[in-house]
Amino acid sequence: MRRLLGIDLAITADNRACIMEETGRVIVERRFGRTRGELEDLLAVATDGLGQGDELVVVMEPTANAWVAPAALFSSRGAVVHLVPPEQSADLRRYYTKHVKNDRIDAKLLARIPLLHPEGLHPVSLPVGARGTLRRVVTRRARLSAECARHRGRIRSLLQLAMPAMPAALGDELGKGALAVLGRYGDPRSLIRLGRARLTQVLIKATRGAWRSERAEQILAAARDGVQLWQGLEGCDFAEVAEDLAAEVRLIRAIESELRELDARAAGLLDEIDPAGLHRSMPGFGERTATTVAGRLGDPSRFSGAPKVRSFAGVIPGTNQSGESESRPHLTKSGDHVLRHALFLAAETARRLDPQLAAIYHRQVLERGNHHTKAVCAVATALASRLVAVLMQERAYEIRDTDGTPVDAAAARAIIAARFTVPPEIRAARRQPRSAQRMKGRPVHGVRSKTSPSSPPVDEASEVDATRVLVGVDLP
Repeated sequence: MRRLLGIDLAITADNRACIMEETGRVIVERRFGRTRGELEDLLAVATDGLGQGDELVVVMEPTANAWVAPAALFSSRGAVVHLVPPEQSADLRRYYTKHVKNDRIDAKLLARIPLLHPEGLHPVSLPVGARGTLRRVVTRRARLSAECARHRGRIRSLLQLAMPAMPAALGDELGKGALAVLGRYGDPRSLIRLGRARLTQVLIKATRGAWRSERAEQILAAARDGVQLWQGLEGCDFAEVAEDLAAEVRLIRAIESELRELDARAAGLLDEIDPAGLHRSMPGFGERTATTVAGRLGDPSRFSGAPKVRSFAGVIPGTNQSGESESRPHLTKSGDHVLRHALFLAAETARRLDPQLAAIYHRQVLERGNHHTKAVCAVATALASRLVAVLMQERAYEIRDTDGTPVDAAAARAIIAARFTVPPEIRAARRQPRSAQRMKGRPVHGVRSKTSPSSPPVDEASEVDATRVLVGVDLP
């Protein structure tokens, strides 16, 4: 016999619990807090009357970190704990009660999910030890990286106001040289007074000689254009803009300092989790990507195989089927977005290092007519499958030719250049139109028309190629 316990966790209010039988009959509903005593009382009520071999199934949503303590307690007492994505429970709630939402209904709905959608439930994996710490570290690092990108976007916006030509002179990345200039000389008049010689010295020191007098002249030209643009006009106070730029630069430097500390901490945790360096052996996996994937994926043994990992990362295609027609228009993107982004970036690099992955990309673009992003997604899907094989077999990744022959890095690059290079005209023909162009219905040169044959499923090639000779045996 199974007994079902649905828990709706709250942050500022009391939690709600609903205990029901396997038939769906509600036994009791109650409120409870987050103290150890109240959790013990709830567990006692939920298990009252259960005999030998009976099972308590607990279902809850991952509300902030409030779920960790209840999950740890119930799991330690033999209960099976499941976490349900909020989107899934919200869809079911709208079906049952379209116009009403409250904590009582949420708890009851969570208790019924094992009856309504049992195949969508997976036992929870508690973030413990070094793996749990690494997960928190990479999550905070991802959040700070996104915040740093927003500050850089704010700098570009300010430069477009005061000196429209300056972003081109400083570069899109706004690296150390750009921050050194904008942190002290955000006013174009200050740059002009600084002069070419002294600005060159600032750039040489900040970039270790990468930027010199030529870049200084470009920056000064952009500053002069900005002064000329606003001469005699109102709407731009150079001094105030310079203060805003300096503040943004200080924030970026503070965040980057924190990111460096997190990188070092994550690298130490990865050494503890993966002393054999299996994650780092993957093509396209640098230090940051390896720690991100290890932190977000967690213990690989909790997955039954590569398909589960691909589903967890969201690198599987959605399906739109009606009658005899079926299409897979895009990835579901329903998994861990940080892990998916890391796999995508790794795939972009790995296709230039591994002939087998390069063959997948080449086939997706040339034979199947897919654009660059979709082809890289197919490579990311294959890369996720290969990562599972490496971790399960506990053997470092080996770069091989398409026939399975091991090759070194130089030979792999030569093979890719000779056999899997996409011609520029083909790449242009596969390029997607921009969102604005699609919204306006404008024809775009090089984009396939609607009369062209539709693309096949994004994972059609990767499902086959990912299981080829990898480290000695096929994938599970």
